[in-house]
Amino acid sequence: METPKNDAFRKENYYFQPGRHKDKKVIWISFPYDHKLVAQLRAAAKVHWSRSQKKWYAADHKHYRNLFGLGTDY
Repeated sequence: METPKNDAFRKENYYFQPGRHKDKKVIWISFPYDHKLVAQLRAAAKVHWSRSQKKWYAADHKHYRNLFGLGTDY
């Protein structure tokens, strides 16, 4: 019997919040640190680490809003 894969990105493991960083619209991403969650997030989206905010973030684009389950209103 095959073991189910738990390596897939699941938005339920993260908290998303629109915001601004360096005068650009971004989506802040928060979650309890776990190297597996970091790897899953990085595989699903082009994200960056903010040293000043100590959070991950992605550009605020329609694609990421859909992926993260946010509304499309900017």
